[in-house]
Amino acid sequence: MTYYGSKELARSFRTVRKNTIAIAEDIPEQHYGYRASPESRTVAQTLVHLAVTPRYHEQVHLIDRRTNFEGFDFFSFWGALNAEEQKARSKKEILAMLREEGEKFAQMLEALPEEALSQQVASPQGVTPPSKSRFEILLERQGA
Repeated sequence: MTYYGSKELARSFRTVRKNTIAIAEDIPEQHYGYRASPESRTVAQTLVHLAVTPRYHEQVHLIDRRTNFEGFDFFSFWGALNAEEQKARSKKEILAMLREEGEKFAQMLEALPEEALSQQVASPQGVTPPSKSRFEILLERQGA
């Protein structure tokens, strides 16, 4: 019997996302364009990045249920997510995106059966360790 599984992953993700939203709500909209350095994301871009990043894990672990990364086009996938960050959005739109994307991902996590969580996933070539369980990967990458 597992004491920490899909429901606990989802609950933890919701807690982190709730805290991210609270911080995003506290930042005045006029500061959403702030950029710490010319190379960094703006506050708005960072929040959108946090909103859309779970799409990667959704695709890899929940939709494809990959056991390896052969044939996965990282550049195209992340390129599309990076393009999302560049779109102009209001604070209200970004907060809605954080809520909607977060809850969608949490619901998908919640529905994962234990056998899917225990499945080993081979790391991309050159990454150590060579494999981890889907549970370990999702636990490490819960993010905001």
